[in-house]
Amino acid sequence: MSKPFEGVKVLDFTQVLAGPFCAENMAYLGADVIKIEQPNQGDQTRAMLGDPAQQDLKLGPYFLAMNAGKRSMTLDLKHPRAKGVIYKLAEKADVLLQNFKAGTMERFGLGYADLKKVNPDLVYCSISGYGQTGPKAGVAAYDSAIQGASGMMSATGYPDKGPTRIGFQAIDMMTGMTAAFAISAALFRRTKGEGGEHVDVPLYDTALTMMAPLVGDFMNFGTEARLVGNGAQAGLPAVDTFKTEDGYYSVAAATPAQFSGLCRCLGLDELAKDERLSSMAEQIRRADEIRRAMAGVFLSRPTAFWVETLGQAKIPGAAVRTFAEALSDEQLEHRDLFIKLRPEGFEQEVTVLNTAFSLQETETGTTVPPPRLGQHTEDILQQAGFSPDEIRSLVEDQAV
Repeated sequence: MSKPFEGVKVLDFTQVLAGPFCAENMAYLGADVIKIEQPNQGDQTRAMLGDPAQQDLKLGPYFLAMNAGKRSMTLDLKHPRAKGVIYKLAEKADVLLQNFKAGTMERFGLGYADLKKVNPDLVYCSISGYGQTGPKAGVAAYDSAIQGASGMMSATGYPDKGPTRIGFQAIDMMTGMTAAFAISAALFRRTKGEGGEHVDVPLYDTALTMMAPLVGDFMNFGTEARLVGNGAQAGLPAVDTFKTEDGYYSVAAATPAQFSGLCRCLGLDELAKDERLSSMAEQIRRADEIRRAMAGVFLSRPTAFWVETLGQAKIPGAAVRTFAEALSDEQLEHRDLFIKLRPEGFEQEVTVLNTAFSLQETETGTTVPPPRLGQHTEDILQQAGFSPDEIRSLVEDQAV
């Protein structure tokens, strides 16, 4: 059974999260992903976090999570011979993926316009903070900075405590998926004989599209996002997270029918029977009163009670769980979400996540563990057409 990207060769110059996640998803669908890293140090996440053994092997937990299915070669991009190596690799590549600051690859003579001369069918994807053009094109950015700059933090946090970041790198991960989709579109375009493409994927643009409903509400009606804690921007009182006797329960009773159903389950019969509350506007007007009433009832029972009671009533909601609880959900027994791999130097297998989707006629995933730094350098160069003497010379010159 073939995979959709079998035969597609990807040169992956990216590091940290967004770019590596993009390339990993392509590898899971059959692409031959060659991760090109700086000698000695490699991807920033190789030595980030983890125990001393992981750091010594340069296989930290973030790196393991984002780089399964790839081969690694080292190349010093500042070396005079690096350009020749990349040109030769690019001749047979389908995709080049990079996330340097805008203009960096161009300074090395490795921009889209340069490599298009070598391979007119190359799909060249640039991931950056603010894009390849405009006054902020060269500004360095990480997920946390973009959460602030994009307005995302103005919609995240509590009025009395101020804004807060999302607790994980949401923009990075969504940028990786956006880039993978855009590359797929460019590869499909190429099947029509229309040649290569330069794909420009900024974290900033991705963050704004993630918030499309809020952005659209502001642009069309001038409505600014607010700090609403765990509540809804719309102000609906039954879309919130409530403390229980032993934890928290997140409920999303957004429709009038769900609202009245929730009130009945909570024993708030007066609210359930109040026909005026079939209007969302009235719910919002009386939101503080309704939330106080609901909060008192939720607090009187353990989380498991509300999971059972509201589940039976088909009221949308869920317990707020830890990773340990979420990952032990029996639903996951029916999903092919986890992959076991043993990287070189590890005594035990590690677990990485498969694609977030499944294909009925096609298998996803990989049997190739995240690579050691430079693990496949010689093999990759040999397959690209370099002779043993040329490879030896590149090693001696410390270009690779």
